[in-house]
Amino acid sequence: MEEPPMEPSTRKPFKSVIIDDNVGFTMALQLRLERMGHEVEVYEKASDFPLDTDGTCPCRSGESCGDFLIIDQQMPDMTGLQFVRELSQCGCLGIFRNTVLISGWLVEEEEQEARELGCEVFHKPFEFQEIYEWIEEREKAMIEES
Repeated sequence: MEEPPMEPSTRKPFKSVIIDDNVGFTMALQLRLERMGHEVEVYEKASDFPLDTDGTCPCRSGESCGDFLIIDQQMPDMTGLQFVRELSQCGCLGIFRNTVLISGWLVEEEEQEARELGCEVFHKPFEFQEIYEWIEEREKAMIEES
C-alpha cells in the first residue's frame, strides 16, 4: 500500500541573526544556515541590529526578531555579552532565547554571566559542526514545544 504524500510544513522558516565583524566567518555560517532552511540576517556590529526607537526589541511589538542569535564576544562597538545583556533588559522574546556567544577568551565571571543569561558559549577555535548540531537540537526542541 502506498503512503500518502507528506503534508508541506506550515511552519515559517527559522530566522537566525549573526553579529560578527569577521566577514569570512559570517559568510560561511550564513551559507550553511541558509542551506538548513534558515532566513539569515548579518550585522557587523551589535549597534547595527534594529532595535525600536525606544530601545526595545522589535519582538516586543509582535514582530519576531528571530529564533537564533550567533554573536561574537569581541566587536568594535560593544561586546557580545553587553548586547545579550541589553536584549535581556529590553524584554526580547525572540533571539534572546537561543543565543550562541563565540569567544576566543572570556574571564570566568563573564562566561558564568553568559550561561546565566542562557547563552551557549563556544570557545575559539571550534568546529562549525558544533554550532550546527546545537542549532539542530534547539530546532527540534522548538518544534516539539509548538
